[in-house]
Formats: sequence, structure tokens, C-alpha cells
Amino acid sequence: MPINGNPVRLISKPKENKPRDRRLEDGEEERLLLSCSPGKNPYLLPLVILAIETALRGLWSRACRRAEINDLHLHDLRHESTSRLFELGLNIMEVSAITGHKDLKMLKRYTHLKAEDLALKLG
Repeated sequence: MPINGNPVRLISKPKENKPRDRRLEDGEEERLLLSCSPGKNPYLLPLVILAIETALRGLWSRACRRAEINDLHLHDLRHESTSRLFELGLNIMEVSAITGHKDLKMLKRYTHLKAEDLALKLG
């Protein structure tokens, strides 16, 4: 069966991530810090202050280098935390209430259960 035209023309390049240059606008830092005041989570306010004061990502990279850990991003810890909540025995509703995931598809994306733990549960 002959091909009519160039099929490569039907392929589009993936879009590049748009570079970000967002800075805090007047009054945003104060509002952000006030919204993080100790309430449900006492660690949020110090974390935000640390991130603003230290450009947290440079510190994260140094900590990983010192620990000889490769290719670990700060966001990977969200995956780790979500998985650990399930390993503690929490159900889907409990985990999603803690992590803030609104649908099962995204919650599953953040959950990485260990095969050996599943095998132990099966006996």
C-alpha cells in the first residue's frame, strides 16, 4: 500500500517547558507567611522561610551530593511520603485527605508500593 505524502509532517514536536521568572509581588510574602502560620502543620512556615532565605534547591543538591545520592529531586519525597502512608495501612480516603490528591488516577501516580511488601501480605 503506497504512502501518500510525507507521514513525518503529521508529527509535531513536544512543547518545551516555558521558563519561569515569577517573583513575589508586593505583599505576597507577608500574605504567604501569614497563611502558613502554625495551624494544621507546624513545619510549613519554617519550610517556606527556609526556601525563601536559602534558595532551597542549592542546599538540596549539596545534601544529596554529601549523601552520595544521585538523581533525587525534592519533589520525589512527595512520592515517598504517599507510598509510606499506604504502607502504614491507611486507606485511599485517608491518604488522599493527607496528600490532597483529588482523584484516584493521580494518587496512583504518586504511589509506589514495594513488591516484597505486597508479597508478604499475600502470604
